[in-house]
Amino acid sequence: MKKLTILVTALCLTVLTACSTNQANSSQSAQPSQSAQTSQPAEPAQSTAPATEAKSIKPTPVANIDLEHPQEGFNAPVSFTAADVKKDGDKITLTMKVYEQELFDAVEVTQLKAGDTITAEGKEVKVTEAKELKTGGIAINGGYDNGGITLFPGDGGTYYQVKENDAKTYQEVGTTTLPLGDKFELLDNANNDNKKLTARDMTTLKDDGASFNVNNTTATVENGVITNITRAYMP
Repeated sequence: MKKLTILVTALCLTVLTACSTNQANSSQSAQPSQSAQTSQPAEPAQSTAPATEAKSIKPTPVANIDLEHPQEGFNAPVSFTAADVKKDGDKITLTMKVYEQELFDAVEVTQLKAGDTITAEGKEVKVTEAKELKTGGIAINGGYDNGGITLFPGDGGTYYQVKENDAKTYQEVGTTTLPLGDKFELLDNANNDNKKLTARDMTTLKDDGASFNVNNTTATVENGVITNITRAYMP
């Protein structure tokens, strides 16, 4: 009888232990894992593509005229007044401003877009629109006729600005004082009369309404002296 009691007691203890273990396992499985509790929703991926930066283009550097070595010679637009002609004994000199046409890199021009800037005639202009013309040019901000800028393709991978009456734009190279050559000649067609003046005539030159300016006057320099000045008729 005693043995039977001991056996029943052992069986009861075994059953109670099994129930306790099953209850603990059920409680653990019901709780979410730590990784599940701490997991956060994935953030959307951010784009790493670089934003398109606004560009600023300027005229190409002056490269064709070296005023420090005039003996190399050049032919270029110039401007001066009658007071810039000086006579010292037999020597007659002329002080003149020298220019080159304002040119722009063709690749930069064709890539212009709204938000970019272009410096023309010394002024920085913000681009709101760059539109290709049927004639092959580029109209910036509506083109010249609408207060903007009109560019046309030139030589050597460049573009140049065109204004009223097909006038070009220029950038100043510098100022130089050079002697007039022995065979100097001024071809003056400002009044459409093809007048010719010698170096001696230059000493009595008078300013007039047409003036000698970058749009109508060019000078030729050879071996360090001015050999020719031509003033064109501008209707």
